[in-house]
Amino acid sequence: MKDVTALGEEHSSLGDVAKRAARDAGFEISPDYFPDEGNFVRSDQYSFVETGVPSLYIDLGFKTDKPGVDPLAAMKKWLVTTYHSPKDDTNQPIDYETSARFARFAALLAYYSANDARRPVWNSGDFFGSKFCKENAYCPNSR
Repeated sequence: MKDVTALGEEHSSLGDVAKRAARDAGFEISPDYFPDEGNFVRSDQYSFVETGVPSLYIDLGFKTDKPGVDPLAAMKKWLVTTYHSPKDDTNQPIDYETSARFARFAALLAYYSANDARRPVWNSGDFFGSKFCKENAYCPNSR
């Protein structure tokens, strides 16, 4: 795989951190492949958002340089034929090289964020920051 997604990256300073981590792990960042599905507000990190803490949902993207491989079509087929069924088990094929690079991306994202002298903040005027930021350290003017 050549790309990752960082859902929510446009809402806070974590977007720049995600771009740096992706680059350093050998990925590019792609926008949400399924914007109509509202995955940013439906995923586990959203409970942080609701308390005013900027957060991201990261995942692999669907770009590849392997000829004849269509990762998006493969994922759609897997979702229909395997996901949350008895076939959804530990026998699923795993691309270990990509998995290791994705783990490196996630680790770098956490490392860069944790070692930044500044806390992540919502972008000024952002919907989520405006709705959930309650004058805490994550508000835009608290940098």
